[in-house]
Amino acid sequence: KEFGISVETVQVGMLELAEQNIIVITAGTGPPGTRGPRFDFRGPNKYKLRALRSEKEIADSWSRLESKHGPAHLSWAREYAGLLNVQNDPVHVNKFCIALRTYNPKLLRATTRDIGKLRRNNPRRTPAYVLGIMKQKQKRIATPKPPQADMI
Repeated sequence: KEFGISVETVQVGMLELAEQNIIVITAGTGPPGTRGPRFDFRGPNKYKLRALRSEKEIADSWSRLESKHGPAHLSWAREYAGLLNVQNDPVHVNKFCIALRTYNPKLLRATTRDIGKLRRNNPRRTPAYVLGIMKQKQKRIATPKPPQADMI
């Protein structure tokens, strides 16, 4: 109020700082004994400033990822990470590079796109959540269904 800035403007600004990999936002959790981060009684988010890095350090981290995974693979991973607004975080992009080798890319993209449609401040809108879903989908695909009685 003192500076004439609305709460919404501050929230959008914090999300932009997180997207640029400047801060980490940790979603608040519910009281002990509750399951999942339900919005109606979730505690406040926690904000932590990341260590500021020089442009050279940032470029070097992208170069290492490119040499490890290849330019095309890195580009795809950044595109997928962009659906969750984490395309500037080399750690998350690396997770997507690994996921592209582990899971079906079309299924990974569809799942990431679905989770990316959630509100930007939704605590489930993370690469970890997407990869957890992919792990479950892979288990379901890998586990054959028992034959039905009418099919025998």
